[in-house]
Amino acid sequence: MTVLGSISLWLTVLLAAWSIGVGLPGLNRGSHALLESSRRAALILPALLTLAVLSLVTGLLRRDFNIAFVANHSSRNLNPVFTAFAITAAWNGMLLLAAWVFAILFLPLASRARDGRSGATRASAAVSAVLLPVAGVLLAVDNPFTRLGITPLEGKGLDPASLDAALPLLAPLGLIACAMLGRALLDRILALPGEAGRSVDSVERWFVGSWVLLTVAMMAGLWHAYQTSGADGSWRWPSAQRFFGVIWFAASMWLSARALARTVRGKKGHSRSGATVTAAVTLLAVATIGSRLGPERDLLLKSGGATLVSSWVGTPYLVTHMGVSRFEASDRYTTAATLDLVRGERPVGLVTSERRQYFDVLGRRTGEPVIRAGIKRGLLEDLRVVFREPSASEQAAYRVRVYPLMSCLWLAGGLLVIGGLLRLLELANE
Repeated sequence: MTVLGSISLWLTVLLAAWSIGVGLPGLNRGSHALLESSRRAALILPALLTLAVLSLVTGLLRRDFNIAFVANHSSRNLNPVFTAFAITAAWNGMLLLAAWVFAILFLPLASRARDGRSGATRASAAVSAVLLPVAGVLLAVDNPFTRLGITPLEGKGLDPASLDAALPLLAPLGLIACAMLGRALLDRILALPGEAGRSVDSVERWFVGSWVLLTVAMMAGLWHAYQTSGADGSWRWPSAQRFFGVIWFAASMWLSARALARTVRGKKGHSRSGATVTAAVTLLAVATIGSRLGPERDLLLKSGGATLVSSWVGTPYLVTHMGVSRFEASDRYTTAATLDLVRGERPVGLVTSERRQYFDVLGRRTGEPVIRAGIKRGLLEDLRVVFREPSASEQAAYRVRVYPLMSCLWLAGGLLVIGGLLRLLELANE
């Protein structure tokens, strides 16, 4: 499969160069034959990148550790779902996946190129100009299909912090959204002067669709960060979320400017979607401010030891350390500490925080321990417990923090997605 993947990338470079090389002279001369040759060469690019992506995913699923990418980002005891999504574990895999999605989104533009209009016929050369350097960088800098001289018995495994049900959504949705933004910009660049108004509406549709996907990806990343802790008790942010967060913010600013411009021109619309997004932004601001107001305490408790933790809304919590438990699974060793929560005379329940150390099939450690926070959720506040430090005895060190109004954050995420979908409906009806 590595040979097929490498050949696909090399053919992508050659056909993209051919598409540019014959497309530009075809535009200058008005030659239909050259333009058609450029279009057909560009039409093959999505198929070639599909072969490259399938080759890499197949290597991951087959645990072909002779491929450097597979050896660095998977292991034999890794769940098959996470194994397939390990293609996004490194920059070269993410770049390959993004190029593939962008090439797939290009296909409708290529079909428009038959009508001979100068704006549409530039599509093939423009897409080729994007994919040529991408494939070239993959081949020259860090080819994902590079083979090792000696096949290791076991791979290094995926980053244990990535083994969360929410994270497989983050990178694929973010990459699809970025490819949709690229398609939107391509639509705008290739528009003829007389099509400017229709082009802007098309760009907005692509922008809103990508913004919705980015919002879902961002909320998945937030969910993961809230439940996964650093050694100091802080939220553990996925590295990809920082990158997609910048793009999400930029897209939000563009859409806000677009809505403001429509309002200034006196155009109607954005009524339901605008109100929904405004409510979501308000809730988001409330959750952000509330998260700064909650009390925080570091606790060191023996088994059966108890203390009070202040609440933001009234009666404090009586927290009692129930002990430390240790158990093994096929791929990890887990140390868990449990607190019993009581408010006044009413039991609230148990909260358990875990420290998980993952191992490969050879018994070697995979990455640093992953700390899973225990969270007691509520409408007005959450209590987040982080098991910071185990000991040989039943004693445990915790960091406990109250997060007021965190429910507003998740409600805001849902409203943002609904607002984006409503805007897409409004654009379809205009």
